Parts: sequence; C-alpha cells; structure tokens
Amino acid sequence: MATIHSRSSSGEVPTMKSLENAPSDLDLLHKWHNLERVARFWGEGGLARIRSNSSRTPWAASTVSQLIGCWNGKPFGYFEIYWVKEDILGKYLGGNVDAFDRGIHCLVGETEFRGPHRVPIWLSALVHYCWLADMRTATVMMEPRVGQCQAGQLCSRRWILQGARDSIPT
Repeated sequence: MATIHSRSSSGEVPTMKSLENAPSDLDLLHKWHNLERVARFWGEGGLARIRSNSSRTPWAASTVSQLIGCWNGKPFGYFEIYWVKEDILGKYLGGNVDAFDRGIHCLVGETEFRGPHRVPIWLSALVHYCWLADMRTATVMMEPRVGQCQAGQLCSRRWILQGARDSIPT
C-alpha cells in the first residue's frame, strides 16, 4: 500500500493508505464487514458481497478514494472519500452542496481505535487529507447523520458542524 497521508498528533501517527486489490486488504474488509456493529451500519458482509458491490470494491469508480487507516502501522479501518454531489447524499442536500464538497464514509474495524481517545485524531487526519487532496474543497461532510453513531456523537462534541442533519432520511 502506498501512503497518501500521515499526520502526527501527540506522538501518535494515523496514516492513510490506498486500498489495493490484494488478498490482505480484502481479508481486512471481509473481517470488518462481518462484525455485527459494522454490518448494522454498512449493510454488507462476506467477501463475495464486497466483491460484487461496485461501490465498495477496490476497482470501483475513480471518483471515490478508498483508504485503509493505520495507527503506527497497524490497519484499523476503511474509509471512503467521495464527491458529495456525485453521491446519494448530494440528492438529499440539493442546492446546499458545492461542486467540490467532499464526504467521508467511516468503518473502524479494530475496537482499540474507537472512542474519544482515538476518533478525533484519525478523523481530523481524514478531513485534513480532504482539504489537501483538492484545494477547492471548502466543506467535508460525514454520514450517517451525526446523531446515529458514536463517531458522529464525538464529532458533534468536538468540531464538526451539524448543519443539514435533518434532511437525510434514516
């Protein structure tokens, strides 16, 4: 995997690497998607389903950046960074979306990297990457709605604005 972004915070280093169509990456996705708490939000499970779903494969649309997050070298999560206008989220937000707004889908597979001691660090690294990857990006959004998951609740307590949260159906 090629490192695309690394950001140190308090001596801890979350790194984002490009997802590859390699057995090790697919094995991680299979493992993580089959966790009950992950399957509840992502609605996917099993390697065959991941391969057959074009929106969640390493060879998917070129407009989606698919990343594996590592913490001091250990893989802990899968992330998708996409253009909001080209995603279903853009449909629900309508005219409130600019051409270069980015969105993030998050999946933290390893339990030790969840919670208030980790989420703000790796999430700020992802948002930072969005702004660096395309300087035209002014807004970074996250789904599901902020109140629906623990990561969202941590965000709302920290630094993410909850502007259009009620326009997205549950």
